[in-house]
Amino acid sequence: MFSILGSKNKDIDSALEELRGRLSAKNAMDETELNRKAFLTRYLKLNFNDIDKAEQQLQSYIKYTKENDTNLMQKWTANNDEIVFNCILGAVDHYGNPVVQSPYGCRYDIASFMDSGKDDLFVKCADKLHWSLEKILQETNTEAGTLIVNLKGVSYRQYLNKRTFKAAVDYIRHILNMSPGAIERVIAVNAPKIVKVVIQAIRKIMPFPQDVIVFSEQDADWQKKLLDYAPADQLCPEFGGTFRGGHYML
Repeated sequence: MFSILGSKNKDIDSALEELRGRLSAKNAMDETELNRKAFLTRYLKLNFNDIDKAEQQLQSYIKYTKENDTNLMQKWTANNDEIVFNCILGAVDHYGNPVVQSPYGCRYDIASFMDSGKDDLFVKCADKLHWSLEKILQETNTEAGTLIVNLKGVSYRQYLNKRTFKAAVDYIRHILNMSPGAIERVIAVNAPKIVKVVIQAIRKIMPFPQDVIVFSEQDADWQKKLLDYAPADQLCPEFGGTFRGGHYML
């Protein structure tokens, strides 16, 4: 979870003004971007108000988005025979932050795709999720969103596949270097025991700031617990709610 107090003995507002001043002096961002308080604040919080580190990450973000068309990444669509996650956008939590929901988990066998050398499909799906969420965060001036995933029926083979594990680690490392924290919280429901083992293994290799909450297949009251994170009218029926709006992203 994010920590508001920083190690540099600066409150968040003064740190934000100094960060803005540095970026403005270098013409790194235009006025509209500099006024995205939530976006800039996210970098400060993730770096415990270390302005130098926050600026370094932001410069990496600026460089990446100039060299890569993130709008095109958002428009990418998988073929019917490729990896497809049914991610739904449009819902919000109790505080107005976006909630991305994947009520059906993965529709296809990721391990088979990865073993056949189609690693780029994994990256394209992840890019579309990340940059679509990043766009919403900036448009709504919110810091971070929540991802809720239903893992029911996902076989152990998917979690144990070495290529998938490596691709996940590499992608998380890639995002942490320049656009971290867009997803503040990941909630997995109907998760087999191995999910916690995989998460712990990834954290040992590369610590990441997201709060990961896992409800196992034995947690009978997980739908009730989800209400702590989003109101019922913002949760899909598969998650015990009544939300039928939004749109499919993948």
